[in-house]
Amino acid sequence: MNPWFSIRSRITRTASAQLAHRQIAHGAFIERSLQNITSPDSIVQRSAALLNSVTGYDTIIQARAQTESLDNQITSLRDSVKTAQKQYELTIESRAQCQRDINALLERKASWTPSDVASFTELYNTFLELDTNSNLKRKVQKNNFGPSQRT
Repeated sequence: MNPWFSIRSRITRTASAQLAHRQIAHGAFIERSLQNITSPDSIVQRSAALLNSVTGYDTIIQARAQTESLDNQITSLRDSVKTAQKQYELTIESRAQCQRDINALLERKASWTPSDVASFTELYNTFLELDTNSNLKRKVQKNNFGPSQRT
């Protein structure tokens, strides 16, 4: 008998035995994974989870969930930025209107009535408040959304 044939047959038997053992172990693993399942839906769900785990797809599912969460956060932040920008624009417009009203009152300063003095005082206080708000908003906007972070 040829010695190579003997070695080849032993390798084949060993490989076959190992393959059979793996199949039995894998079958037992699947059987353990599927025990205590009573409904067809739970069998499908459990089988899908098992397949995802074996193929590594569960890590992809986790990464996709994290990506969706981050995407939702980005969307929320973009909405916040848009709202802040609209508020800033409204503040600037209100400040400009207040400045126009003050200038109109100052043009006729010589003929002011007591109600004009009260209007001027109120407009000037409003202008200072709006100016302070717009400067603070501008600083916050520059600090939080500088040129490198704008989209």
